Amino acid sequence: MGKTTKVGVAWKKQTPDGKSYLSAVITNPVGPDFRYTIWPVDEKRSEQSPDYSITKSADVPVTRPTATTTKRESGDDFPDENVPF
Repeated sequence: MGKTTKVGVAWKKQTPDGKSYLSAVITNPVGPDFRYTIWPVDEKRSEQSPDYSITKSADVPVTRPTATTTKRESGDDFPDENVPF
């Protein structure tokens, strides 16, 4: 078997009415992590039907810094030239 890399974690959880599911977090090295819930499929229609359904949780807004504005002599606003775009 080849080398493996851990990309996330999952927890067994249960809804208040007793339905079991997994709560998973996949690590995103360049932004917010990805959050999923993994639910067993209750009624398989055929042997080829999936055993689990995966739902992506709503994205949490990320606050990013905004460009600093500086005043020119004329009074107009313009972005700081050091901000990478």
